[in-house]
Amino acid sequence: MKLIDKLPSFYNNDITRKIQEAYDIELETLRETYDDTFDQFFVDTATWGLDYWENILSIKNRFDLSIEDRRSNIKAKMRGKGTTTIEVIKVIGEAYTKTNVDVEVFSNLFSFTLSFITNNCSYNTILELDKKIEEIKPAHLEHKFERILFNKNGLYTGATMSTGETVTIYPYVPRNLESFGEIAICSGNDRALEKVTLYPKK
Repeated sequence: MKLIDKLPSFYNNDITRKIQEAYDIELETLRETYDDTFDQFFVDTATWGLDYWENILSIKNRFDLSIEDRRSNIKAKMRGKGTTTIEVIKVIGEAYTKTNVDVEVFSNLFSFTLSFITNNCSYNTILELDKKIEEIKPAHLEHKFERILFNKNGLYTGATMSTGETVTIYPYVPRNLESFGEIAICSGNDRALEKVTLYPKK
């Protein structure tokens, strides 16, 4: 709703309308400035106010980092007070990764491992987390990262099978039959009968 709509109808003229339109522009600017200033009081929405947060927490200003990484540094600093425990490391890890972090301790190896999904973590974020863990962990412990990449794409598989067989039916008869030899038939005046069979017999 514009300011002119809140005035009596007799104000709705060319002169007053121009004045109220100018007021509308200034009022919208004031609203945006108010909202933007209010956002700076919260780390998750702060932008230019991150400078003040970093100064309060004695964090060196690093403008080469993204806004998200700077916010993670601030939240990690706020959560990292007191004795460094597994729970503290877990909370700090989640401040950077914005996902669930599992911390597994290997006492016999003097080390611990942080496991988390890296889908939404940039390389710089992991570097900053590494620096922060190195800063707060006990000096005699080594830390490692187990980075899990969760793939949401569908996986399609297929299989095929090829079979074959050779069948031979006996008796086997070749199509091309060649025979070599001589046949001599002798006969006389007497009666005679001879039966000749050639093999292979069809």
